[in-house]
Amino acid sequence: MSVISIPTTACLCLLAVFDPIHGQDPLDSLFRGDTAAVIPVASLYRSGSNVDSPSTSFGGTLANLNGYGIHRDVAFGNAGLGENQTFSYMRGDFFLDSRLDKGIKGHVSLSVLHVSDAAQVPYSGTVAAASQGAPSAQTLVQMDEFFLDVSVAQRAYVRAGQQVLKWGQGFFWNPVDLANVDRKDFVEMDRERQGVYGLRLTIPYKTLFNYQLFIDANRVSLPAKYSMVNRVEVLLGPLELAGYLWSQRGRYPIPGFDFSMPIGSWGWYGEGIYRFEPPENAVPDDSLLVNGLKPAPEKGIKILLGTHKHFLRDKLFAGGEAYFNGMGMEASALENARFRDGIKSGTIPYQAFDLDRWYAAFYLQYGELWEKTISLGLNAVVNFSDASALVYPSFTFSHVDNFSLVIKPVIYLGGSPDREMTFQNRYVDILADITLRF
Repeated sequence: MSVISIPTTACLCLLAVFDPIHGQDPLDSLFRGDTAAVIPVASLYRSGSNVDSPSTSFGGTLANLNGYGIHRDVAFGNAGLGENQTFSYMRGDFFLDSRLDKGIKGHVSLSVLHVSDAAQVPYSGTVAAASQGAPSAQTLVQMDEFFLDVSVAQRAYVRAGQQVLKWGQGFFWNPVDLANVDRKDFVEMDRERQGVYGLRLTIPYKTLFNYQLFIDANRVSLPAKYSMVNRVEVLLGPLELAGYLWSQRGRYPIPGFDFSMPIGSWGWYGEGIYRFEPPENAVPDDSLLVNGLKPAPEKGIKILLGTHKHFLRDKLFAGGEAYFNGMGMEASALENARFRDGIKSGTIPYQAFDLDRWYAAFYLQYGELWEKTISLGLNAVVNFSDASALVYPSFTFSHVDNFSLVIKPVIYLGGSPDREMTFQNRYVDILADITLRF
């Protein structure tokens, strides 16, 4: 089933995104593979933990989004208002979590998208290529996660099924994440993503060491096509350091790393990989040569460095990260009209914010205004290679617990329509999102 990625719940609760295990079950954190998940095994089974008590829980979100998209030609007076677009839809994310004794757990989560008019659904501004288009039906159901957890003598933990891996330190870019297919959406980094099918083994040792092995069986029918990721994490004082090694029969292995540590009052983090050959979904060289473009490098490094800090008694959050894609295009390929058309038609693969070489993202979040019911945000991602940017301020109102209203204009900036942020001819998307969590 073809499922598009479009703006849904855009609450931008960045403080929660930047503290990925705050308020969560320690066993869940362990299985997610977050760096901060090197925790004592014994702590998972103390009498005060809910992990050892059988329980079943159900929850999720319901969201309604309405918006108005302004076409670039309309903004510059080259077309009438008929080129603009209105859209409205409902989205529900639901999960069922069942826990038994001794660390046995089952989890199911799915997303339901219902649109009033399929032709009005816009493309995602940050994840999906324009070629994905609108759904052919008004209601779509997508299974995000479907897995079973088993504890082996409280020393090793196995998760089997469809799951979202949360590896790496980056808020948006994660070069070390070579397993997940559904990438993060910059406009909606808290959006539920579709997982990958596989088997994960986790072996922790106190607070010092954490080993993980993931066998990726997603969309694979032959065992020889399975890929594996080994991950080893250690805690060295304030430094959290992890090493990765991706491997698949017949392909070069891919080494990687990530780290996080405080330096002064700022938190610093980074991650990177080195590829010895292009990925299987890379833009084919013949597609580039036919269009008069130079092929991208066949091998290279992808690396990220970021920092963040809280101010004003944690009311203000500021962060930023820089990303270098050593396998990106040397010049903006989107300046070539045939290349742009190939992306829009789907004949040339495209991953947003991973096409060129130099990128950066910036985050600001100020909360607890007016009796802690209002928060303001300002996020931006910049493509320095072609001088384009996507910027959006956000206004979040949460007067009632688990209920929020978010208003934000998403602005696409670039000097011409042949830039990464402008080639889809979008100028401003004005979004209003109402979300209920239960």
